[in-house]
Amino acid sequence: MSESKKSIYQTSHHYAKHKWAYSLLVAVSIILPVIVSVFFCTQKQGYHLDEIYSYGLANSNYKPFLSNNGSPGFVSSDYYNDYISATDSTKFNYGSVVSNQEHDVHPPLYYILLHTISSIFTGDFSKWFGLVLNLVFFTATLIIIFITARLLTNNKFLPIVCVLLYGLSTGAIFTVTYIRMYMMLTMFVALYTYQHVKMIVTNSQKAKNLIALSIITFLGFLTQYYFIIFAFFMSALYSLLLLSTKKWKAFWQYALSLATPLLLVLIIYPYAYTTILGINNKVDGFNHAQYALGGGNSFYSSLADFAYFLNSQLFSCLLKPITLLVIGLTALRLLTKLYKIKLSSSGLHIERIEKGNSHMLSSQVIIPIEAIAICLTLLSACLYVMVIAKISYYKNDHYIFCIYPLISAAFVFIIYKMFRWITDRNYVLPYVLTVILVIVILVLQYTKYYPSGRFPDTFYFDDEKVNTYMNDNPSTTCLFIYNNGDEWSETHLLPWLRQCEGGIHKMQYDDLAGYMESHNITQNSSYTLFMDNGSWTQAEASNNSDRIVRLLENNTGADLSKERIAEISPTNHWSIPTTILVYNISIK
Repeated sequence: MSESKKSIYQTSHHYAKHKWAYSLLVAVSIILPVIVSVFFCTQKQGYHLDEIYSYGLANSNYKPFLSNNGSPGFVSSDYYNDYISATDSTKFNYGSVVSNQEHDVHPPLYYILLHTISSIFTGDFSKWFGLVLNLVFFTATLIIIFITARLLTNNKFLPIVCVLLYGLSTGAIFTVTYIRMYMMLTMFVALYTYQHVKMIVTNSQKAKNLIALSIITFLGFLTQYYFIIFAFFMSALYSLLLLSTKKWKAFWQYALSLATPLLLVLIIYPYAYTTILGINNKVDGFNHAQYALGGGNSFYSSLADFAYFLNSQLFSCLLKPITLLVIGLTALRLLTKLYKIKLSSSGLHIERIEKGNSHMLSSQVIIPIEAIAICLTLLSACLYVMVIAKISYYKNDHYIFCIYPLISAAFVFIIYKMFRWITDRNYVLPYVLTVILVIVILVLQYTKYYPSGRFPDTFYFDDEKVNTYMNDNPSTTCLFIYNNGDEWSETHLLPWLRQCEGGIHKMQYDDLAGYMESHNITQNSSYTLFMDNGSWTQAEASNNSDRIVRLLENNTGADLSKERIAEISPTNHWSIPTTILVYNISIK
């Protein structure tokens, strides 16, 4: 082999080797967050009320909500199981899914997917039906973050940092482990952002970009109505960019690509518009437009709530000191650019740099195209948070889950650029400092803020006791005491009520004696008592549960003992209105 051919071979082999190593590093940066999320999925023990509604609205046959809430009587476990599971007669019944959503406040696409998985496993209920969906969307989101970040920089490793900051954040983990449509929404928001960043960075607007935008808009709108809020701001800012550069033809093509899916949604699912506008008579009390214009919602306090979620779940509450540090270093760097500073034995000498000096700031300011893309994305995310803070009924973090990847990536880029500027464009040190800062943030996420309960609990670890008990007592008969008659309590208990093979007796505490006399509660080896304690004290709750045991003994003729299993409180389950006490009542 000649020397020239040998040199070419070695060079190509060296390049291929490094390309393979880089591809492996990218794959690890995506797989690692997925593995961590899978681990936390295995730790999930219970459900938020809305997570149960996800299964119910997806699988209940033309019955969006439990129909006999607050009504005393006996029901079989099948009543609850049929609400959250697809049966042989109801599987792949997408008409029911759409009908249920016409009575709810969300579009049907996510529920269609969840119903599809449930239909494959008829009669079963599992957290993994929803979690697997979320893991798929999460993996796709990580890939989208990476390819979007690659468009914005020649630095091959900075996109990896973006992926890891978001993917390993507790905010991402909460999104994955929360069985709702918000991980799916996050994916579509990331896709929508990617298409705009690509058009801006490449300075071209091809037909395939516009077709992709139309599809993403259509699917995003049918996933969560809040998608349109983000899309509106990003589209408005991008349109402003087109108009300011007099790209009239591109603007009208872009406008048509967005109008088409909006019109298609109106034709296919008109309830999307009637629900948003508050004129859907099938939905009770839902009117974001009217609520936003009302005076009962404090905009600034709501904005502060969402700002806290962003700061804590992505940056371990370090965003304020980091911002102050960056501002201080920026001011210092500007000072050194405008003034010549020298320290001597006589003191500190500060001289203004004169014109003609090579260090003089240029009168011409050029904003890099990458900076425009980052600013457009970041501004869209910030405007989205401001609108959500105004219109949302509940100040919950899941409403802003979808912008966490955008905020994470923008943060990494801004910090990296600031470090490069401050260090006179050194190529290694800014990257090292950025990586160190990200590592500090992620370490604090898991060592300080997460263990101290600073975040909402999507895992419900305390439910493990009830889960273990119910699995060990499958033939139990349940007594459900609903003091407040609140449907939320019954729906929240549904995953456990469906396991009571002996059936469920529902009654109010004040009607205990009458119910025992009129209903034949046969002798059983095990009873499970779910008691809504209302406003009782701990001592009153204990005495009242003793009374239930005595009445049950009189009705069955058995000698019974009582064991307290767990307490399901609003502190750990803010989806239920009052504390629910769980007891095992068994024959001595």
